[in-house]
Amino acid sequence: MKTFRRAKIIAIYHAAESLASTRGVKITYSASADVTTKGRFVPAGTVGSVQPGGVVTDGDAVVFVDDSVDVRPLAGSAYDEYPRDRIVIDSQKYLVLRARKIDSFGGCIRVDLVTERE
Repeated sequence: MKTFRRAKIIAIYHAAESLASTRGVKITYSASADVTTKGRFVPAGTVGSVQPGGVVTDGDAVVFVDDSVDVRPLAGSAYDEYPRDRIVIDSQKYLVLRARKIDSFGGCIRVDLVTERE
C-alpha cells in the first residue's frame, strides 16, 4: 500500500441502483463502508480540471488513493449520469465524479469529488 503525506482515513460506499417505482433510478448505499483506506485529500479551491472540448469542470475536492482500491465513478448502466460511489472524509460526504489511474509516482488513482447535497 502506498503511503501518502498528510493521509486521511477514507471510507468508500458502493452504490446499489434499482429502478424507482416512479421514473428514474434509486441509488442506495450500505450502512457500513465497503472499503476503508488512507489517501491524500486536496480540498476545494486548490484543484480544477479541463476536459477535452474546452469544457471546464471543477470538482469540490480531489483524493489520491492506492491503485488497488476499488473506486467506481459512474453507474455501469444506461443511467451513466448518476454518481456511483459515496466517499466520507472527516464526516463530510462526497460523490465520486471521475476516477482515473495515474501510472507515474508508483501508481495511484485520482478521484474527483463533488459534495453530496442532501
